[in-house]
Amino acid sequence: MDADDVSVTDRLAIQVDYMREHPDIVLLGARFSFMIGSKLVPVAPPLTHHQEIRRALLQGIAVFANGATMFRSVAAKKVGGHNLNGPAHDFDFFLRMSEIGTVHNLPLTLYHYRLHEGASTAVRNSFMRQQQMFAVACAMARDAGVPEPAFADFRRQWSIRPRLEKIADRAWDISHELYRSAMIKRADGRMVSAGLNAICSVVLNPRKAIWRIKRQLNNVDNQFHLRKSC
Repeated sequence: MDADDVSVTDRLAIQVDYMREHPDIVLLGARFSFMIGSKLVPVAPPLTHHQEIRRALLQGIAVFANGATMFRSVAAKKVGGHNLNGPAHDFDFFLRMSEIGTVHNLPLTLYHYRLHEGASTAVRNSFMRQQQMFAVACAMARDAGVPEPAFADFRRQWSIRPRLEKIADRAWDISHELYRSAMIKRADGRMVSAGLNAICSVVLNPRKAIWRIKRQLNNVDNQFHLRKSC
């Protein structure tokens, strides 16, 4: 975790207890909120079921807050640890861990991720996106039982993709930046500009927006059934 992020009290104890009770789980995450100045801004609940998490990862969607994860050292050694050299090393690690055991997110908010204006750049996001999709290509190769591609070969193929695919990836990067900007502006009380940024983010990447909405609706549905059972 970064120095200015915050783990809530007893996060480690809660996750350790859960992993002791569920020996099949090799990697465990948790829900997080953005910490902007002195305010906490909640985000959509995380995916919790292994198959949903695995499916999202294979689409290049990050589903874990890196600093909120806990994993079994035996499993980590089995997959070779963080062996991708670049900003998506954690994404590649999560994919590999999901291949050898169950991965899960706790629905509890146990982590606060500090979000700064300009904390990331579109250039860095573009390179991270490329590396994430390289990790996906390697995972799909492993699933198919064929050799993983070399990064140089993947990067060459990435550079000659159809123009529409490049535009879609660029839209993905900009949408991510607009979403983070919307969160910051929401915390600052700039609701109109926050709303405009959020709308533009949805337009540029509707698939990711629908994914967030589904998570939110699933959370509402789960809370309804929980209250009903009580």
